[in-house]
Amino acid sequence: MFMIVQMSVIIIQGRYLDYNWLSSIFPTNDAAFYFCRAKRFMRAAYQLLVQFGVDSVDIHYEIFGPSEDITN
Repeated sequence: MFMIVQMSVIIIQGRYLDYNWLSSIFPTNDAAFYFCRAKRFMRAAYQLLVQFGVDSVDIHYEIFGPSEDITN
């Protein structure tokens, strides 16, 4: 199975994105994830996806403005 997921909000149903929520809605980490938002959200989303076991080649993001590293 391969999914493409667009992560667009940090709060869903009054909750922040977290590992438990992510693992409850996705049956697998075999997906390509795309997101674009404020840098703080993107850094949190990136770290969450890494924790979820998503391969870094499947994590895609776009920063508006000067390019920045969100992996640290």
